[in-house]
Amino acid sequence: MSSVALETPRTQAWSATVLRWPVVLPILLMVISDYDWRQRNVTDSLAGRPDLAVLLEIAVYGAAGLFLINLYAQHPRRVHATPAIVALWGFGVTMTVSAALAPYPTMALVRGAQLLVMCLVVSMLASTGPPRDVIDTLHVFVLVVVASIAFGVVFPFPAVSHLSADRFTWLFVHPTVSGVYMAVAIVISIGLSLRPSDQVPWPRAVYIALATVVAIALSQNVTRGSIAGAVVGSLVLAIVASSPRKRAGVVLAVIAGAALVVLVAGPGLMTYLSRGESQQSLTELNSRTSLWTEAWRFFSERPVSGWGLGATRGLFLDTLNLGGAHNAFVNVLVDGGIAGLVWWVATLVCVLAATRRLARVARWRAEMPIMAGILAALLVNSITVEGLAAVANVSSMWLVIIIGWSAAGVLSGATLTQPPSSRRLGRPSARREEAGHPPGA
Repeated sequence: MSSVALETPRTQAWSATVLRWPVVLPILLMVISDYDWRQRNVTDSLAGRPDLAVLLEIAVYGAAGLFLINLYAQHPRRVHATPAIVALWGFGVTMTVSAALAPYPTMALVRGAQLLVMCLVVSMLASTGPPRDVIDTLHVFVLVVVASIAFGVVFPFPAVSHLSADRFTWLFVHPTVSGVYMAVAIVISIGLSLRPSDQVPWPRAVYIALATVVAIALSQNVTRGSIAGAVVGSLVLAIVASSPRKRAGVVLAVIAGAALVVLVAGPGLMTYLSRGESQQSLTELNSRTSLWTEAWRFFSERPVSGWGLGATRGLFLDTLNLGGAHNAFVNVLVDGGIAGLVWWVATLVCVLAATRRLARVARWRAEMPIMAGILAALLVNSITVEGLAAVANVSSMWLVIIIGWSAAGVLSGATLTQPPSSRRLGRPSARREEAGHPPGA
């Protein structure tokens, strides 16, 4: 491996200045959005009646927005656009405008403002995020999840609903949400354990132990989408991280291992995943098929503009007594119609392409497998949870983070590979560009 790729040796990977905004702010926005210490009536949420927790969340997002705007004002030339960033901003503006059509306008306006803050986060991450920020963010996120698991074990809270009884979580966080945290943390821990020892601050055994602890907690969480996301994300990570020569062997080993698990533990595994539900409930994916049929009816009524940001939260509650679309694609289809769907799909396509391009950027190549694994986990989980297409949650914020990181990597790679005629090595700024620093950094 070239010396350029080893940007974060063990002595520097866990920086003493870990409390930098690119590391702390995205995780703070996740936690303030998802971690509920009280049970809130859905009617109050739809009606836009705030309580202390909602006001605190709005205040944090507002402060984050002002901070990022001020940061941009200080260094406007650092901010560059990539296709993924443009697509995300297109989605953000389209969905914010759609709030005017929403049946729950107060909630929609708040969500629209939060979505724009998320767009600011991705723009500024792309302008400031070196690989060191990636390493620190991954570690902080895993520590937050492990600390949350420990809290949930020591201080168990009542079940959010009868459907979540006997499923592990913490505070009043719904198991489908905490499941995403744990699935992503497993992918990250495994990814860090595969890195060379001089690129990570802790011994490999520590990452394996962390992955084991989180995996045990996820098994007690029993969220099937998150379990599938953790498995697929880890497999994608392992395949991408392996060398081309070994990749075929890894794929064959995965297939053989999966077949062995099915043969040995198939009946017990099916009993575990069924969660005691009836055959009819399993066939309908816990009423999701009925919900998706209803979603097509809603889409047919407003195919272009959709029903407005956050509408799925209440539309399905009124018709099927289910809150949310329970599928990311369906969520965008109903909330944003074709206008929102085009931007959202473009965002996914562009971030996948940008992440793949990092394989050609030496100083970002080592970060690409974990990013690919997280994206795979989120996409699999989005089949049964709308988080990836919703606002202000762990799934959508990780999408924002990866867009920012991939854009930073692509932009740094473009700087390094610019034509020789445009390089003037006599200039200090040109030498900084050769070292991998974007202009103005």
